[in-house]
Amino acid sequence: MIPESALPGFRTSLRGQLLFPGEPAYEEARKIHNALIDRHPAMIVRCAGVADVMAAVWDYPDVARRSFRHRYDPTGAPP
Repeated sequence: MIPESALPGFRTSLRGQLLFPGEPAYEEARKIHNALIDRHPAMIVRCAGVADVMAAVWDYPDVARRSFRHRYDPTGAPP
C-alpha cells in the first residue's frame, strides 16, 4: 500500500484519477464485467497516460493492479 503521507503528492502527479471508497466515481470504477467478482480495493488509479501507469506500477510495485480493455475474463482482477 502507498504510505498515507505520499498520497497527496501521488494524486497531484497523476493526469488521471485517484479514487477512494466513498468518492462519487469509486463505485462505478471498481465494477468489472463478471458480476461474480465483487472487489473493494483501497484505492483505484484511473491512468490517463503512460506516465500515470509508470507512477502507479513502478513507484508502488506492491499495489495490486487490474488492467481491462485487453481481457474479458476475471484474470485481469487481482485476488
